[in-house]
Amino acid sequence: DVYKRQAQYFRQARIQVAFSQFSDLIGKCLWVLRKAYHGFVVPRCDYTRSRPMRPPIFLAPSTPCPIGCFSDLDYLSAAQPSGGASSLGRYNYPRMRPSLPKVRLDHLQRLLTPLGIWQHTRYAEPWVEHGFSIDDQARGLIVGAWLYRLAPRQPEWLVLPGVEFPAQLIEVCLRYIEAARLEDGRFHNFRDAEGNWLDDVGSEDSHGRTVWGLQSLLQLLPDTEWAQRAKPILEGALQHARTVRSPRALAFMALAEDNHARLLQYGRELTRLYEAVREPDWRWFENYLTYENPRLPQALLLCGVRTRTPEWVKFAREALEFLAQTTFAETGYFNPVGTEGWYVRGKTRALFDQQPVCAGATVEAFLDAWQAFDQYKPFLEYAEHALMWYHGDNINQIALYDPETGVVYDGLNALGVNLNRGSESVLSYLLARIKWELYT
Repeated sequence: DVYKRQAQYFRQARIQVAFSQFSDLIGKCLWVLRKAYHGFVVPRCDYTRSRPMRPPIFLAPSTPCPIGCFSDLDYLSAAQPSGGASSLGRYNYPRMRPSLPKVRLDHLQRLLTPLGIWQHTRYAEPWVEHGFSIDDQARGLIVGAWLYRLAPRQPEWLVLPGVEFPAQLIEVCLRYIEAARLEDGRFHNFRDAEGNWLDDVGSEDSHGRTVWGLQSLLQLLPDTEWAQRAKPILEGALQHARTVRSPRALAFMALAEDNHARLLQYGRELTRLYEAVREPDWRWFENYLTYENPRLPQALLLCGVRTRTPEWVKFAREALEFLAQTTFAETGYFNPVGTEGWYVRGKTRALFDQQPVCAGATVEAFLDAWQAFDQYKPFLEYAEHALMWYHGDNINQIALYDPETGVVYDGLNALGVNLNRGSESVLSYLLARIKWELYT
């Protein structure tokens, strides 16, 4: 019996070795085909033939680069990583571009009311008891401004529910922010279904997001009546820039900032946080990873690029690569930190629940890094995998984006998918998808 079991084991081992050699041969053949036919390969998941990579497309010659990029990036040479290549590696064949469904806004339109965008839903119906949040209005303001700029061009990937929808979205979100403004320049956050405010003052994070939304509106639509209304609100909010201590609030305020002095302030504060915690095995700003983690290195990267501070760019790259090592599975799919316990240094990270807002932030952060580092391909690959998380390339292999209605479900849990579909989820997808289409 012992000899029979050994013989059976050796037969199985020979089969495995032969299969491995066969797989290697097939892989080499596919690589040769990629080289020979410039991207014509057996598709994986839902890919189409590649198209040549091109620089980011902006809507008009006067539109500034969203990250303040420069034609001469020699000063970034000091910011190259100290060691370790990206796990996705560099490729010598053209990139396979994912085939994505069209962006539909039916669900977002359904969440839009004269008072604001509903914060949550209970399955398909707005969860009226939870009312509204200024965070969603700030995100909606950015999405609305981009839609307003894109609408005249009618890109094939975008399906608008009506020509007036972008203007309606901007108007509702800006009115909410105007109403939420306090005398000292800060803001309320939560509002009930009747329009009553539920707090005395909002959090620093919500303040930072609101500043981000207002700055984006002014940059994208500077000659509009909306910009004239937003400008004094923004000026009042920026009076509190030096008192903000929340790392994510600082990051949000830096994302669309173009004032050199404030960029230096945000960059110094984020660098101080990073240097206080940074260790060889933990290259991060805090002793834990929680929500919207990519915003921290993204903001530091933008501060470094816009002020030409190589050390900040170097730190941002270190943090982004650490985040990639932590939140991407060995097989490549995006696997963000879960909300049920987060990831505290030295402890086991939580797998669930995984939130769409983390995937969207990852797409945006790595697209900025891809552009800042002279189109370094692994960063683009990370952005692509994070975007495909919405479309089923995730731990549960379930798509969260519904191409028929534009619904984005509220996340992944141990049992599958959270069937609620709040505004944070759909807005995070739209921010990421718009940026993807403009950059790639």
